[in-house]
Parts: sequence; C-alpha cells; structure tokens
Amino acid sequence: MSEVSGIDVKLERKTFDIVLGTFSFMRDHFSNRGVVDPAALMMSKQEIIDMINKLKSSDSSQDKVTIPMNAHEWTVYYGLLLQTNSRIPQTEPGAYDVLDDLLEECERLDEAREN
Repeated sequence: MSEVSGIDVKLERKTFDIVLGTFSFMRDHFSNRGVVDPAALMMSKQEIIDMINKLKSSDSSQDKVTIPMNAHEWTVYYGLLLQTNSRIPQTEPGAYDVLDDLLEECERLDEAREN
C-alpha cells in the first residue's frame, strides 16, 4: 500500500462556504451532544479549530479554493464530513447534498489509496 503525504482538496466557492460554515457550527456546538457527539467524532475541539484555520488560511477569495492537506489534516477533514448531519442547520439550499457528495468523494479516494 502506498502512503499519501499530501492532498489538495479543491472546492468551488459555494461548497467551500458550506464546509466552513458547517465545521464552524460543529466547533461552536462541540459540547452540545444534540449536535456533535465528541465521543463519536473521535477528535478534539482543537483539531476542529485547526481545520477551520486551515480552511480560512487557504481562502484566496476566488471562485475556487485549493486547500493543501497532510495525512492528518485529511483524516480530520474526512472525520468531520462523516459527522455532518441534519442536526447541523444549513441555510444554503442543497447543502446536505453537497456535504454527502464530498463524503462520497472522500470514501472513493480512500478506497483508491488502499488498492
């Protein structure tokens, strides 16, 4: 099996804004078990904060955003996507579909890495 040391996550502006807003909501409600279950999330609030900072630092205010990630950051990103659900309110129509599509893409990439 080959090991990936880095990956560039490329998101359209609308998708980036949905991801950033969702992860920020998760950070702000980290202790609210009705929204985020820290035990199921299996990561610290600091890791969420670090991911949000990573997203913000990669934002060039363009139509497309590229976020370079190392293996640990990729794991956090993927883990956060696994926990996005209907308990996290969305104002953007279709946001849940966007998040589901991102999760499916992460799953495909992980499967490809394993083969």
